[in-house]
Amino acid sequence: MKIKKNIIAAVMAMGVAASISGGTAAQYFSAPVLTVSAASSVADFEGSYTVPVSLYNYTESKASMGNPAMKQVGELVIDKNGNASVILEFQRMTYGDGEGYLGHFYKCKEITQTGFMGVPVKADVEEAAVVDEYTGIYDTFNDPTSKNADSNVAGKWYPQKVSVPVDVTVDESGNITGVDGYLARFYTGSESNYNNLCKQVLCQVYVPIMESIGTTSGGGTKFVGLLIDWDNVRKKESELTGTSASIKGDITLNNYIDLSSNVTSDSGAKIVSKIDGKTVSEVKVKDQTATANGYEIPVEVAAKDMTSEITVEVQLGNGTVVDTYSVSAVDYAMEIAYGEGYTDKQKALAKAMLNYGGYAQEFFGVNTDKLANANLADSDKSLSSVTASTLSGYNFSKSGSVSGISYKGSSLSLASKTEIKHYFSLTGTNDISKYKFTVNGTNVTPTMSSQGYYVTVPKINAANLGDRYTVTVSNGSNTFTLKYGAMDYCNIAQTKSSNEALHNVSKALYLFYKAAEANK
Repeated sequence: MKIKKNIIAAVMAMGVAASISGGTAAQYFSAPVLTVSAASSVADFEGSYTVPVSLYNYTESKASMGNPAMKQVGELVIDKNGNASVILEFQRMTYGDGEGYLGHFYKCKEITQTGFMGVPVKADVEEAAVVDEYTGIYDTFNDPTSKNADSNVAGKWYPQKVSVPVDVTVDESGNITGVDGYLARFYTGSESNYNNLCKQVLCQVYVPIMESIGTTSGGGTKFVGLLIDWDNVRKKESELTGTSASIKGDITLNNYIDLSSNVTSDSGAKIVSKIDGKTVSEVKVKDQTATANGYEIPVEVAAKDMTSEITVEVQLGNGTVVDTYSVSAVDYAMEIAYGEGYTDKQKALAKAMLNYGGYAQEFFGVNTDKLANANLADSDKSLSSVTASTLSGYNFSKSGSVSGISYKGSSLSLASKTEIKHYFSLTGTNDISKYKFTVNGTNVTPTMSSQGYYVTVPKINAANLGDRYTVTVSNGSNTFTLKYGAMDYCNIAQTKSSNEALHNVSKALYLFYKAAEANK
């Protein structure tokens, strides 16, 4: 039995719903959808590869509505026995007026019932192995205490990465490629669309938010085609072996990457880190030293950028990007806050950091639709424990004077690193070069700005936010001394400003400081 591609499209336009009636699969075929490839030469391709992936509206040459929920690059893994799987990564996406996560991802092992023109209606499925989860993220569907909890996901973390077994073979040109799928049995359309339709891996998804907006039960379960771009399978030139974090004024993600000899032998190869597409770090591989865990590539992440997209690119000297990795400060912190193997103090620090990040986002207006503290319990987001009296003991001091120059004020910078800037202005025709400036005993050169000259107390560690740093200005005979800390600024913000967002971020910074101090 064969049908034209345009007829398949017409059938699918009516929707593949479980209510479609039809015969069983036995009258069309008897083999499972996913079969074990017998091609022994596949084992010669043992290793990891990057490959473009997408979710398709099964039997139609167009992307599924859920495609944006999956990152469009997967990892193809082939073991020494020639068994293959694709690791897929999923993310939160918008459905109608709401947002949701993937609940379950299944591979279809065998179609048990078909509808009109052989369209699959029911199948035996097996859940894909979960590689990583969105630990700590609860929404209205998986929160077991929610009145709208979905029994299919309640009390469970949403999958972030899953591993799906796939069948591979070696084509006539010696390239790894996929095995024909179910639709190949019917397809008689153009050659250009063959891969899009006939090499799809038939899968099934369950999306809680789609179930909630459906008019009938079962609306959240859909067949989808996993489309793998076999023409663009590329051997991985690197491997992200792990990520650690060091908490200073903000969080620094330390990404450990193993590199192939093809990369390390390239004198121009580099690793580029970006936040929301903007380059924040660029290092030459030849200037780095490999550790036991791989090359350590740090990325400093300001509190306001905790939910921003962070990418790490491995580039060859000619500019070719051979591998790209996505890492997340908020995911890492959530893992610590709710994962196993961490102390209560470490969990408290992670929660305080997430909370500070959320209030920093609101203060700076960055990614306010996805706040870092959105999934914290209300008690962990509360700032009520910080009152005016809590900060009242943090008061800076100043003494002495130097003719021709005066202290104008200070600011606390939270936009990138946690820093304090102290501003000074000259009087008359005095020359700034006649004055000596120090920060904690180290000579510094002031910077001119529209607000006057300033000196900076740089990169204040979270656990030292309560410390005072000494700044001096002298002209040889007289000295002005200023002792000032980040918490002094927070105290002033509470008493001198009416900006509620500034009040909140100052209080959250104080709680972050106390949690960091407890972990010293």
